[in-house]
Amino acid sequence: MIGKELARFRQLAHSEFGFVLPQDAESFLGSRLRAMIADPAFGSLETLLHAACGNNRKDLMLAIIEKLSTNHSYFYREPAHFDFLTSVALPEIETRLRREGARDLRVWSAAAAAGEEAYSIAMAMRMFFGPHYQDLDAGVLATDIAKNALLQGVKGVYDEDAFRHVPADWRARFVEPAAPGRLRVVKQLRDDVLFR
Repeated sequence: MIGKELARFRQLAHSEFGFVLPQDAESFLGSRLRAMIADPAFGSLETLLHAACGNNRKDLMLAIIEKLSTNHSYFYREPAHFDFLTSVALPEIETRLRREGARDLRVWSAAAAAGEEAYSIAMAMRMFFGPHYQDLDAGVLATDIAKNALLQGVKGVYDEDAFRHVPADWRARFVEPAAPGRLRVVKQLRDDVLFR
């Protein structure tokens, strides 16, 4: 029976959330959903998946998807991407904005997890435009299906290790102590990123 429930769950996870699970995902699901399965209301993976696939249980489906999401990232994760952003994309955008007399600069960070990439993009934009950043109506939209990760992003507080790849001048300007072993992005940067 689990095969039928798993197939239906895979189909719903993909159609509703764009989440792709492999055909042989049963052990992965079991390990990620162990706490949910332990709930007496479910008791087994089959019962949990059956409930999630039931009518009007998008809340349960979303809770499961959140448990399956990795949500692991760190700041300045792909340096080559940020080099491209600051040496190619932003100069082209700046030229276009000047030519059109426009001020609006919005960047969407999809699958943003807890916002490390979104904040890194905001840092790159602020560093590139310097004092002229204030002349722009600029910001980053950070979206994800994992609500708990987004709530962490709104707070902007992370383990110190998450900042290990951030250039020193960026770190000095945009990061402040929060607690032992924890750092926070400064309010100015937190205001640049909208989490949804």
